[in-house]
Amino acid sequence: MSTLFRTGDGEVTDTIIVALELVNNDWFKRNLIGALELMCREENWTQVGTATVDFARDKANEMLENLEIDVIIPTLPIGMLAMFPIATIPAKWLLCNGSSKLRASYAELFAIIGTTYGSVDSTHFNVPDMRDKSPMGVGTSIVTTLGGLTGAATVALSSAQMPTHTHTVNDTGHAHTATEPGHNHQQHIGNNVNMRAFVAGGSGTLTPAGAATSSAADMNTGVTAIAITVQGATTGITNANTGLGQAHGNVHPVIGLNFMIYAGI
Repeated sequence: MSTLFRTGDGEVTDTIIVALELVNNDWFKRNLIGALELMCREENWTQVGTATVDFARDKANEMLENLEIDVIIPTLPIGMLAMFPIATIPAKWLLCNGSSKLRASYAELFAIIGTTYGSVDSTHFNVPDMRDKSPMGVGTSIVTTLGGLTGAATVALSSAQMPTHTHTVNDTGHAHTATEPGHNHQQHIGNNVNMRAFVAGGSGTLTPAGAATSSAADMNTGVTAIAITVQGATTGITNANTGLGQAHGNVHPVIGLNFMIYAGI
């Protein structure tokens, strides 16, 4: 490639054009521009003889301003990630789709990321796969390594993950039925029941006044007893399970963009 340097004090007669043939190497071009930028700072110069620091600084700025290079000098570091809003990505960038690349073809990129994102064999390496993923900074609890993956698009909750809650039960109401058939209780009077009659005696005591006859007689108490039969009944209360147990969406609001990585070639 051709690089032109125009030097001088601005007058046509004092302008010198120097043409250099430089190798097409991005590293060299970046460092060339970096060196000229350092020359533009007056603190990097020391006066020698009649050439002042200001004069050297100004001439370096003129050289930098008039430098013409026939290719774009990259200012991005190899391996840098970026997002792009259309399907066709720019030159020197690779789509972050997890594809396999030859190490020899992308030596500088391989030197940066290595096999962090996978490889099919000893001559290839994979670029990061950002499809259907969101980036997260490496930390100490969630993503702890470069290229580490975690998370899921959907998740099913376990019973332990459900909030503490109660179920309200409403009794629909019911009744128990009671039946009374009706009958008499009878008391048998006679010797067989050792029935005695008593009358009041003196001194506030009770003394026997005689004995019951030997013939037995029935004495109807006249009391009707109640026999109750309780019929069985159910409450009508049920507490059935509900829900289908399906996984729910676990994705925050997102927008689709292409992720790309700078390869430099």
